[in-house]
Amino acid sequence: MKKVLALRKGDLVYRILEYLIRHPQACSTVSGIAEIWLGGEAQKNVEPALTALLSNELVQTLGQGSSTLYFATSPIEVRNVLAKVEEGDSDLSV
Repeated sequence: MKKVLALRKGDLVYRILEYLIRHPQACSTVSGIAEIWLGGEAQKNVEPALTALLSNELVQTLGQGSSTLYFATSPIEVRNVLAKVEEGDSDLSV
């Protein structure tokens, strides 16, 4: 079930979505997202952001455990969510 996603410019969820807009074919593990996509962010901070994105069906996974890969469900939907934030809507029902 989708939830309301509180999203603000600059937070980790927003930064992950921005990366996926710039790199729509991107696919990586939690450690890769933390290190490469987010420039060295702590993995413990990235995991809740990915959980929020998963629960809102903005990312999907492939695999299990530490080798689980995360990727955008729909780059178009990601773009739409970021556009809503740009318009000033920070609590999104996606």
